[in-house]
Amino acid sequence: MRDEYRKPYLFGHEDMYFNISHSGRYWICACSDAVTGVDIECASKKKYASVIDSLHSSESRYIRSCTSAEDAFYNVWVRKEAVFKAAGTGILDELSSFSVISKTGQFSESVHYKDLAYYITGLNISIDSYSCLCTSRPNEKIKILYEQTL
Repeated sequence: MRDEYRKPYLFGHEDMYFNISHSGRYWICACSDAVTGVDIECASKKKYASVIDSLHSSESRYIRSCTSAEDAFYNVWVRKEAVFKAAGTGILDELSSFSVISKTGQFSESVHYKDLAYYITGLNISIDSYSCLCTSRPNEKIKILYEQTL
């Protein structure tokens, strides 16, 4: 089943949340009794520079200040995407509607989006991918499944 934003859910088990992402040869799934979003991205030579100006100004500044703009971009992107997926909206709003960079210039552990708090955890699954988990509760125990396909 899917909700109004087309986010999948299990009919009859509305208190069970899951989210799936895939990129390249990887997939990841997060399951919980808390609202959950997850994203994984493989680094690619795609032209991401045009997206940087669409992000929140603090994120754009962060990316431009880093030695590796590519690494910085993907680390920002998976965090934003995980929040959008947890909220169930996908990227419907402006990319600049919230920032995953704190006032101190570090990655935020939580953000407010659509009047709700979301808690963000970067994941280190492989050296050639970027991934992030977002939940509606802090310190949530989440079962993460991932697989690399050949």
